[in-house]
Parts: sequence; structure tokens; C-alpha cells
Amino acid sequence: MAIHPRIASFLAQHEIPHRVWEHSSSPTPIRSPADFAAFSGIAYERISKTLFLSTGLPHQPFVLAVAPIADRVQMDLLTILAGARKLQLGSRADLASQLDFPPQGVSPLAGHLPVYIHEKLLEYPTITVGGGVAGVEIELAGYWLCSLSHAQHGAFCG
Repeated sequence: MAIHPRIASFLAQHEIPHRVWEHSSSPTPIRSPADFAAFSGIAYERISKTLFLSTGLPHQPFVLAVAPIADRVQMDLLTILAGARKLQLGSRADLASQLDFPPQGVSPLAGHLPVYIHEKLLEYPTITVGGGVAGVEIELAGYWLCSLSHAQHGAFCG
């Protein structure tokens, strides 16, 4: 299994240093982020999740939020940062039509939506984000993610 073709093209076009981690390469099944951390040797706090969120705004109906896997996103804080009316998880149908990613493979890379990244992730030399398909992670520097996705960062997890 490889990363989503649009993400592969994006990474190659911008010559972004990265590493692809495929869960299927693990000698033991990966059923949780802790299993992935054990397999990859990447510290648990450097593993992220990307949420596809509906804003309730007609001019920008969806955003992506990148947060540490173990942290809870405080929607009230993120709503303020995003300038939204109310944030809630977007539907699978909207995710498919907007980004063509499955729910377990949402990626902040190579999309057209605004990206918000929790500032704690920028403290690490690298982080992991979804590869646009289930079971694939991309390890890259957080500054690349911020720069190329034009991400805004702030504190919105607790």
C-alpha cells in the first residue's frame, strides 16, 4: 500500500524530505497508535491525527485540524482560531468529495482546505501525518507541513 497519488506527487514536486511508514511492513499487527509507535520507534507524542471539520460557513465550509494523537481537541478554542461559527466532524461523504481520503487516512497534505496545527507538534524535529490512505503514515518536519499547507498554528488541545 502506498500513499495517496496526489500526496506522492505533491511531496515530489516540492522535494520535501519525508519517510513513508506502511503499517503492513510491521512484523506484528498495528491496531493502535501505540502499536505504530512501537513499530516505527517514533515517540507517541509525535504521532498526529487529522480531523476533517465542518465550519458552518458558506465561504469556507471545511477545515483540517492536526493534533497530537493522545490529545483532545478543544473545539471551542479551535472554533475561535478558525473563525468558524461551530466546528463539528465533517461527514464521510463530504470528506470523499472534498479530499478523496478515507476516514482513517485523512492527510493535511496536498489539499485545498485551511489547515490548523496544534503548536505542540512544532516542538519536535519530525511528526507523522496520514498518507491519504488507511495504514500509511508520512513522517516529515512540522515546519514543512506549516509552510506548504499554509497552516496556522495555535493551542487548541488539552
